[in-house]
Amino acid sequence: MLSLEASVAPAQQRVYILGHWRSGTTWLHYALSQSSDVSYMDYWQGFSPDACLVRHPLRAVIQKLMPSTRPMDDMQMHLDLPQEDEMALLHSTGRGIYRCHYHPSKLLPYWIEESELTAQEAWYHCMQTQMIKAQIRRPGTTFLSKNPANLLRIPLLLERDPSARYIYIARDWQEVYLSTCRLYDRVLAMTAITPYDLPCLRSHIRQIMTDYEMRWQKIRYDISPSCLYSCHYDDLCADPQGIIADLCSWLRIRPPLALSSTSTTRRDYSAEIASLTPEEKHFLDQLHQYRRRT
Repeated sequence: MLSLEASVAPAQQRVYILGHWRSGTTWLHYALSQSSDVSYMDYWQGFSPDACLVRHPLRAVIQKLMPSTRPMDDMQMHLDLPQEDEMALLHSTGRGIYRCHYHPSKLLPYWIEESELTAQEAWYHCMQTQMIKAQIRRPGTTFLSKNPANLLRIPLLLERDPSARYIYIARDWQEVYLSTCRLYDRVLAMTAITPYDLPCLRSHIRQIMTDYEMRWQKIRYDISPSCLYSCHYDDLCADPQGIIADLCSWLRIRPPLALSSTSTTRRDYSAEIASLTPEEKHFLDQLHQYRRRT
């Protein structure tokens, strides 16, 4: 029997979309994945990584039960749309940061655990298998991954895949924080199976945001400038067509014929910003100042 590796031509380049949760990474993933040159993991592979290569009788049932939009931002959901490799990691190995969806009080411990080398190795092994499966299902010259947690794995990727390319998107930290809190408020209501303390969860979110920014400001200098494309959520909202065209040119892939299933409608957070506690406001100001200094 042929191995998976022998049954498919590998993608010529591997591209990782990075940026803290709620920074616009999903929008970029959806838009770039519409290029005919791009291979990616979809929701079905994320939910069923071990059975994604066969016709599964439950697929139609899952699609029927699946919400048409995501609960935190109303972006479209469908089993054929791009999904994070972190979901495949969770459902194939039981590892990964998204264990926190079931055990929210362990959000920060899971983040710390995933930064360790043994966890990075487990992710890398899983990723190689899932990339091959994605390439079998959707052949392309470019494999595109979107996973904020992959920031933790850049040191390993720089060693194992030095030709990999990275897209990093940043967003105003106030919006990121409020949108991340909204994400957990909406998702955990449906997924949490163990109790959690909301103020503690918010503290975990803030600690991970700080660690994310500090890690990025350190590791980005280890990435070759020719392998890194940086952009900002504000620019994406102002000119989505221009950003995608520029990215397609940089990646040397054919641009999407039309940007469908995407939206850059910006939520108004003015009321939520006004209700931030003094502690939260101080934290966000400090994080903003740190980004400006670096």
